[in-house]
Amino acid sequence: MPLRASGEQTALRFSYSFTQQKEKESENLTQRAVRLGEDYDLVTTKDTRILTDYRLCRVFIWKTTETDFANQSCYADPAFRPLELQNRFALVDLLSGAMGKDKQPTKLEARFWQEQELSVQLEDSSPLTTKVTSDGTEWLLGQQVVAKISKSGLVLNPKERQPFARFLARNLTLHPQVRRAIMDSGILPARIEVTRQAMAGETSKDIHVFANVERITGPYPLPANLTSDLYKKAQEETPSGRMWRSSLKAATGADNLNRPTLDALLEQMKSASARKSSLETTLLFLKITQVFGGEISANPTTFQKIRAAIVAVQSDIGAGDAEALWIANKLAGERGEGKEREDLARYLANASELDKLDFGTFRYLTFSNLENMTKDSEKWDPKIKQAMPERADRFRIHIAAQPWGSNAYFDFGNQIFGEYDPWEAWQIWDLGRAIDPDASDALMARIKRFEGNLRKQQPDSF
Repeated sequence: MPLRASGEQTALRFSYSFTQQKEKESENLTQRAVRLGEDYDLVTTKDTRILTDYRLCRVFIWKTTETDFANQSCYADPAFRPLELQNRFALVDLLSGAMGKDKQPTKLEARFWQEQELSVQLEDSSPLTTKVTSDGTEWLLGQQVVAKISKSGLVLNPKERQPFARFLARNLTLHPQVRRAIMDSGILPARIEVTRQAMAGETSKDIHVFANVERITGPYPLPANLTSDLYKKAQEETPSGRMWRSSLKAATGADNLNRPTLDALLEQMKSASARKSSLETTLLFLKITQVFGGEISANPTTFQKIRAAIVAVQSDIGAGDAEALWIANKLAGERGEGKEREDLARYLANASELDKLDFGTFRYLTFSNLENMTKDSEKWDPKIKQAMPERADRFRIHIAAQPWGSNAYFDFGNQIFGEYDPWEAWQIWDLGRAIDPDASDALMARIKRFEGNLRKQQPDSF
């Protein structure tokens, strides 16, 4: 069954102008054309198209003069907003403490401006009051008018309300209390004015005008000749480019790059043990647990098969020349400190010979986890970390060499998300889920729950 209908679909279409007025600056006018379908919206500027598909939960962005397009998750933007709002609240509290009492805004006022700026709240509240005028409704923060909503506009039918709510939530700097009221009214207003205030106190005004509103029918507006810009990234001879290249091949089966079977890996592990190669045996054991982690937890038969194979080779796992790697991997999952951890980190940083072995690049992730879980890692000999690639490249090197199994994608996405880039984080998570058919039963289940919570917490955005 196709994911999208191929025929004509009904949509709401209008022109939308956005004027920003700042003190001591000339007006800045942006004009857009907007189409709101039941499960997508399309925002068009002079040479750029932004298509948000809510059925697929993707955001496609392309220029009319190019054939590459950005393919992002529709969860990224809603995830960023509360994360950034928490930071803004902390900064507001810090700045307020540095001001004299006569200059301090109230906590309600200070937080309102940030909630409005990001169009989201961490907790529902209604800080504004209203005043009905002959032209519409004014919204007041204390005595200050912070928004004006015109009385005139188009009465939306029930199916058009959620598409318009999504458009407001994702495209306008509008406080959630005002947005909720607009949706409760059931009217697409002809004009919305919003007063904004920066942390430094400067004010500006946004004027949003909606015109030429009409109901139309038309095809789904994604051109057929576009290519994901990930393929352009995959052409780069960098750790990032090599990661995307290997991952995309794994996800699509290009160049006959197929996921290794469990039986094949078990046979390789038995063969390594028969050769008395403890290091290869241990690496293959780690590969099995990483690649088939989801299936191990979900399928008792798979678990028993792996367990039986491990019993046969157990004396070689973590023994001999694999002992340091095995202990490092164990300690990388536990909080602690001390010289043993530093010595193991030094071993991992200098064990370049491992990279030539199947799954040997796992040392990079073991090093990162050991560093994260060691309380005094900042006291390590600086030469240790200097011998390792930067943190993100450790993941890229390993994934490029071993694109199977979602755990590495989960951890890497978490790191990128923690650096306030949810857009790339979701690209990594989504690719990991596409590659690993059992990802939903492993760590990636946490991302699915995160996405479900975003839908519950920010229903206007979906």
